[in-house]
Amino acid sequence: PILFVSVPKQYVLLLSIQSIANAMMTPAYLSLVGEMTTIENRASTMAKLNLLNGVGNLISTTFTSFFVYMYFGNSKIGYQFIFLSSFFFGILAIVSTHFIREPKVKVVRETLNPIKDLPKILKDNRTFSTFLLLTLMYGFFMSLMWPLTGLTLAKVHNAGVLEFGLVQLFSMIGYIFAQNMFRRIFDQVGRVPMLVLARFGLIIFPLSYAFSPNITYIYLASFLGSIFS
Repeated sequence: PILFVSVPKQYVLLLSIQSIANAMMTPAYLSLVGEMTTIENRASTMAKLNLLNGVGNLISTTFTSFFVYMYFGNSKIGYQFIFLSSFFFGILAIVSTHFIREPKVKVVRETLNPIKDLPKILKDNRTFSTFLLLTLMYGFFMSLMWPLTGLTLAKVHNAGVLEFGLVQLFSMIGYIFAQNMFRRIFDQVGRVPMLVLARFGLIIFPLSYAFSPNITYIYLASFLGSIFS
């Protein structure tokens, strides 16, 4: 549908629908991973899954960025090619997911009401309520930055398809490097210390976009910031 978008409001609507779909998928995905792993190997298994995801993103970003730049430049046809490729491979990913065999588990009737019982849960579990509050604050302030990244690249640094692709390329390289290097440390050091370190490290993104004199610094920040993500 993005191919037929003509005004910004339509694009925002499509992103909203996509966010709803992702929100529906995330609990099911994490639940499936939890059922198929143990406490001892869960972090390393997630790291392996993220590593494979990063490799796939790296290959697709490299191909589309350089291929589109070489043959289409910044024309509309080039962007249409990217969206059509995403649509095609997205369908393949959805079909392949159908063949995953879920482990047989005993169905337990849900007795918790997420809306009605939430205040009681937050009151009884101070650790969870603090984590939820900090996550909400972090997500709110970081979300202020993300809409401006594309504008900064395009308006301030005059970035085109190739430059956008290189930013994503450096991010994926750092992401793959970190997953391969830290996947065993998660289970040994603990999730909380690594989570705290990662949250602090992600401030590299807003600082780089705010003060970078040229796009080279954003390439470097994308690599370093993706290590913490």
